[in-house]
Amino acid sequence: MSLRSGAALASLRRAAARPPRPATGRAAENLVGYAGAIAADLALQSIGLAAIVLIIAPLAWAWRIATHHGLHRPWLRLGLLPLCLIAVATGCAALPHPDAWTLTSGLGGMTGLIISDAIMG
Repeated sequence: MSLRSGAALASLRRAAARPPRPATGRAAENLVGYAGAIAADLALQSIGLAAIVLIIAPLAWAWRIATHHGLHRPWLRLGLLPLCLIAVATGCAALPHPDAWTLTSGLGGMTGLIISDAIMG
């Protein structure tokens, strides 16, 4: 679980800079390769910086298991993860994005943008 999270973190690190474009022949500049670049680009466009929660949550769960604290109610944790992602994406959408952020959907991705627009009216 922690190895997958580490690979996901490595792929998100370079995702926003230059996603691969098969039509133009631009190769993936991602540490995990083409599949990692596509997955990271999709995550950043859909949920923005909330994609980091998809990395931190399994790492925290793996840490609890590795330190023999146990993982109580894993189905509840897994079931509430999508709600947490939506909440974090909505919160990130409210933040101003820096000039270096190349995605037009903002820091919260399309999910955060749609929900924050619905909330703000």
